[in-house]
Amino acid sequence: MSVTLYRIAGLIAIIVAFFLLQRGIATMILRFFDKTPAGSLAFYLSWLILLLILILVQPQLDYGLFRWGRWRAEWLAIVIILLGWLAPNILPKIFAQAPWQAPPLNLALFNGVIVAPVIEEILFRGVLQRYLAMLWPTVWLERLPLTAAVLLSALLFSLWHFPSPWAWAQSLGSVKPYLHLAGGLSLSILRERTGSIWPGVIIHCAGNLSAYF
Repeated sequence: MSVTLYRIAGLIAIIVAFFLLQRGIATMILRFFDKTPAGSLAFYLSWLILLLILILVQPQLDYGLFRWGRWRAEWLAIVIILLGWLAPNILPKIFAQAPWQAPPLNLALFNGVIVAPVIEEILFRGVLQRYLAMLWPTVWLERLPLTAAVLLSALLFSLWHFPSPWAWAQSLGSVKPYLHLAGGLSLSILRERTGSIWPGVIIHCAGNLSAYF
């Protein structure tokens, strides 16, 4: 098998495995935990174990996990992206003058504000983005594999927030899939600009936290 065919096969295998694992792990967790905060925690911890295995398989790749990155040089982009992530939850309450209330401190809040953002950033901006760039078959232009990986990881991030790709396709008439796509794209670009996933982790955590008030 040629290198190009190998990369195409690897790319397809990653995408197929991503959806199979998402549905398989979710089905297994629902069987034991139902839709509970403990089930959500178990779901994300299962993914964390898989991600650690993938990192050990290709330890030479730069996953952006072990440094803060060029955050000082990208502070303006970080602020703009942060405001973009906060806007969908904060602006409606400001214009509607809706009441604000502090969320209860419980496992659901911990999962939504800490566990989910951290593991999703490791998954999409850390591991997937690197694997997709490594396997992208087109090598004619130097940065094309990375650009394709950024776009594809953002699309997978949007699909992640729906029960299935079909549910995602059916929701294209609403704003939700586009918000997740824009959010994923902004954090994917930021990860490449800063060289680290951690500015994106902080933005993701803050964005999720704003949904609880």
